[in-house]
Amino acid sequence: MLYNILAALIVTLAVTIPANAQTSSPTQTSQIVQQLYLLQTAPLIAETDVTVGTTPTLILNRDGARVEDVVSDTGTSNCAIRHDPGVSITNGILLGTGGGTLAEDFRGDLTIPTEQMWAVCGASGGTLHLLSMDLQ
Repeated sequence: MLYNILAALIVTLAVTIPANAQTSSPTQTSQIVQQLYLLQTAPLIAETDVTVGTTPTLILNRDGARVEDVVSDTGTSNCAIRHDPGVSITNGILLGTGGGTLAEDFRGDLTIPTEQMWAVCGASGGTLHLLSMDLQ
């Protein structure tokens, strides 16, 4: 029975994976990304800087097309992030000053990158750099 299930899975994968994803050799970064995500067009990449203070701030809205996000603390104050508006320095994911970073992608969890993300910093004027990649 297990053999039949594995055989069916192999057949399904062979039928659903585009031929170019198996045989073409990428020469540019955009081609590698397109093949990694099995896309016909390159994903949309957006970057921005956000100022965050001592109260929870929404830094990423819900986005069903988002497949990856990266948040980096580029300021001089420790900041914490969480997928919850109740984030605090003590209950969020702590990003250290000057480069503490968190990256999320759909390969680890299909829903996490699509959710809202909130941030708070230990002092006013914290700065976070955001990068997100959306399917087009």
